[in-house]
Amino acid sequence: MVIRRMGDHLIMNMNEVIPTIDDLRKEITSLRQENEEYRRLASFPIMNPNPVMDFDSEGRLTYLNPADQRLLSDLNLADASQFIPGDFVEIFEFASKKMDSQFTRETQVNGHLYEQKICYLQEFDTLRVYANDITQHRQLEEALNLSKQELI
Repeated sequence: MVIRRMGDHLIMNMNEVIPTIDDLRKEITSLRQENEEYRRLASFPIMNPNPVMDFDSEGRLTYLNPADQRLLSDLNLADASQFIPGDFVEIFEFASKKMDSQFTRETQVNGHLYEQKICYLQEFDTLRVYANDITQHRQLEEALNLSKQELI
């Protein structure tokens, strides 16, 4: 069925079958279920305990999850600019041309070491950066290596 608006009136293409109330209820139920699924999926970056950021092709921050906002506060940073890779243009070009557009690297911010998983999202032409503070892990790794060397 095709319905279009003409002024204050709705015009229906009479060649089509007019839906029943039951059909409309099913359609509404389906749309509600889709909406719930979108809301559920949208909660993933929001509830992620690690920082998640999206950057557009110009390097502008387009999304910052609550964990990132807490991190900025904990590190006494005014904004997320320190998490923007200095070589952003090269990273963006590399990721957007590569078939497997995900890679991992490490970066330091205010004395903390972060592992960044960087993913290029072709459908949105953005880079998504997942960050994980690995400072403590790296310190333990170094202490373990030192202990091993002392035993030898």
